[in-house]
Amino acid sequence: MPLRKKEVAKALRETHGVITRAARKLGVARETLSRYVSKHPDLQRVRDEAKEALVDLAEEGLVEALEKRRPWAVQFTLARLGKDRGYTERTEQEQVGEIRVKVIREDA
Repeated sequence: MPLRKKEVAKALRETHGVITRAARKLGVARETLSRYVSKHPDLQRVRDEAKEALVDLAEEGLVEALEKRRPWAVQFTLARLGKDRGYTERTEQEQVGEIRVKVIREDA
């Protein structure tokens, strides 16, 4: 079955730009759809727009969770967006025991 741009664009929108899901919907291999989309800049734009819409949806969900003061949402937002205010996640490591270092010199 030959691919048609209009059907591919619809599948990309319905699957939020996820090639594997769109390919399944169209009944073709992922690689086939990926090659087809890569050859059509207008379909690449459709895919990009669909992915942006998905990110918008995720941001809306985050805002809703923040408005409800969900601890995970507060922590996530501060760790990602509050870095310039000092909200960072950091890992400290401590070495226990002996460390051996072998220095190799190559004289030129």
